[in-house]
Amino acid sequence: MGAGASAVKEPNVPLGSTMASREAQGQDLGMEYEVTLLKPKLKDVNLNEKYILRVGYEALVLLKNDETKSPVTYFKYQDIISWGSTNKFFTFKVFGNAMQHHLPVSIIFGTPKGSEIEKIT
Repeated sequence: MGAGASAVKEPNVPLGSTMASREAQGQDLGMEYEVTLLKPKLKDVNLNEKYILRVGYEALVLLKNDETKSPVTYFKYQDIISWGSTNKFFTFKVFGNAMQHHLPVSIIFGTPKGSEIEKIT
């Protein structure tokens, strides 16, 4: 595969294995924020349920909001077109083909830390 290529074609899939760059980071996996998915419904992710959003090295990683913090899905930065925030939301758009759509898809999380998340991404 070429530069930036990946074996995973869509970011909204359950993680079956750890990304190589995650292992290289050691214990510092990135800042984490409690979020609630508001839109759209994603595979294996429930609307209006609390999750942890990790701002990782290569991707935004959505984790279960429990002691395991198991990865649920991730969004590679190379698939994100833009992002924005307010004091109540963090949102980003991904290329439609990354989500098996023909148009870009907006992902919206409720969080009082939206502006902080945007600053570090």
